[in-house]
Order: sequence, then C-alpha cells, then structure tokens
Amino acid sequence: MRVSGFSTLCCALIIMIQSGAPLLAQSVDQTADAGDAFSLEPITFDIEDQISADTTEEVILVTAYTPQALPPRISRFNTASREARPTTVGRPSPSIVLGIIEPGAEERFGIEGLLDETVAAFGFAFDDLESREALRTSNPELFRELVQGGHIDPPEEQLARVLQQELARMNCYRSSIDGVWGGGSRRSVTSYFQTLDNGNRAPSSAPSNELFRSIVLNGDVTCRVARVQQPTTPSVTNNRPRRTTPAPQAAPAPARPPASSGSSVPRAGVFR
Repeated sequence: MRVSGFSTLCCALIIMIQSGAPLLAQSVDQTADAGDAFSLEPITFDIEDQISADTTEEVILVTAYTPQALPPRISRFNTASREARPTTVGRPSPSIVLGIIEPGAEERFGIEGLLDETVAAFGFAFDDLESREALRTSNPELFRELVQGGHIDPPEEQLARVLQQELARMNCYRSSIDGVWGGGSRRSVTSYFQTLDNGNRAPSSAPSNELFRSIVLNGDVTCRVARVQQPTTPSVTNNRPRRTTPAPQAAPAPARPPASSGSSVPRAGVFR
C-alpha cells in the first residue's frame, strides 16, 4: 500500500480486518510531513487459535498507545509579512489568529479591549495635556477606550491632588492644591458639571477614578466666578432745618474828626 499526502500530529494505527484472514496492522510515525510519500508494510499476527470457530460474539480489539509528548509544529508564513489577517467572512468563529496584530486594530479581529502593544503605542501620561488633546482629535474612539479602560488613571495616592489640578486649571477650583478633599473641592465638581451643561452628571463628588475619567472624556470648560456685590449704605435725608450761622459783620470804621470852625488857631510866632 502506498499513501500520499498523509499528515498527522500523533501516531496513527492503521488496522485492516478481513473475515477469516489474519489481522493486519501498521503504525505510522508522526514525523511524516504533508505531501511526503511513504509505504505501509503490514504486520501480521494470527488470533484464530484464541477464538472458537462457533463464536457469534463480536471481536473487540483493544489497543494501548501513548503518543509522544512533542510540541505542535506551526508552518512558516508563505509571505514575507508576519502581520495577522482578519478572519474571512463565512469562516468558523471563533478562530485562531496567527501573526502580529497591528496596534489599534483590535476591532478588525473582534478583540475586546486593548492589547498591551496598543496601550504602549498610543497611551499617554495622566498629566500630558498635549498628547491627550491630540489623540482626542485624531482618534476619538481609541481615546475613549484608553480612558474608559483605566490606562490613563493617575496613581491612587495622587488622585485627589490631580483632580484639584484638573479643576483648578479650568477655574472651577480656587483654593490651595493640597490633596485634602473638602467642601471647596466638592463645590468645584458641582461647578464643573453645571458649566459643562451637556446632561452628564458627576458619578460622585468624592475623588475617584470614575470622576477623573468623566472629566477627561467630557473635556475642558471655563467656570465663571460669580461677582459679589458690595453692600451700599443708603443715604439719610435730614428734613430738619439747617442752622445758619450769621456771617460776621465788619467792624465799624473809626469816626472822622469833626471839621474845623472859622476861628483860627493862633500860631506861634513873635507878636509885635
């Protein structure tokens, strides 16, 4: 017997039983590759002396075999590209994908979540505002998955301080950035979402990763500062008559000396 194109991952035992004929069996080594031709030489042994001629029971052959513990072999790519290819429409699903999946191509292969390679390629630090806005503009869907997946979350011990910094740069928080979450911090969260005014509500007024993600996803606002009017003192109208102080009168001019009469005053001189 000659068989072409036989390939197997474990050793196969080929058995041929013919009525009234010896049992033929042949084991095939698992190293046979697809497309290689090999010959099967039958192995014969006689069991007629162990079976009575008038038996009507079915003869059951029991074999014991332990396959060799060898790792499975994967054939090389036929092309120079090592990139994975999406499953063809109509093929069984799920299927095994062999190859390198390009970062950001999870959706093409039906992969839920982001691969580590995608996070490494597109991720950014929680305080990198420039990269944050660049990815929000260029790839909004990937940006949303990165944020919602917690890949941009700040360290737990810095969460309160980071939230204060986020709200302070939008003029919603106007107190010291100290990581202490008090009444001013809670009011700043309320002020942010009131200014946002898009129907979204804060998941909580307490510091949490959910609150941080919600603020990052919703984007920046500019909170307005309410003007405090200074109280004015009303003027009091006095209806009482005012007292007038009389102006000081000028002092009377000194009286002039009376005019001289017709009599002449004797002058000093020499009388004769």
